[in-house]
Amino acid sequence: MTDEPVLLNVTSGPARVELNRPDKYNALNDALVERLSDVLETGRARS
Repeated sequence: MTDEPVLLNVTSGPARVELNRPDKYNALNDALVERLSDVLETGRARS
């Protein structure tokens, strides 16, 4: 398992974004929100 708070999996078809803080029940914190924003911007740039 990785320490990244948000995982991005892009294969064929739609991208899959996964929150990765199971020990905290995927509660939002500053690091997760910032990384989620980055991932969504990456997805937008690819489309």
